[in-house]
Amino acid sequence: MRETYMDYATTMSVDPRVLEVMLPYFVQKFGNTMALYELGQESKLVLEDSRETVARAINVDAGEITFTGSATESNNLALKIKVEKDKEGKERIADAKFETCAILEELEKKHERIEMEKKR
Repeated sequence: MRETYMDYATTMSVDPRVLEVMLPYFVQKFGNTMALYELGQESKLVLEDSRETVARAINVDAGEITFTGSATESNNLALKIKVEKDKEGKERIADAKFETCAILEELEKKHERIEMEKKR
């Protein structure tokens, strides 16, 4: 029986061209970009070059590019930024019961913060 993968909404394969470029950084050159040692500094340069490449491709400043490790991390970061900017709790965010835990937990934190502010 032939299997067909149908869950691309949560994960998918890496494009072979991306894998070819990234493979050395997955197995040999995986230095901590915040470290001062040579491998870390090399990794940092590659990361910053990647940030510049993406920024040019979508016509934004490289400082606007944040790389994350997953969709959950990306969603959570976006919500945290939105919640932080909405100090007064005036903006509303619609959600659905099928949202990921990361989304629902962050929205719950926003709700709790708004309730605490109301009590003050």
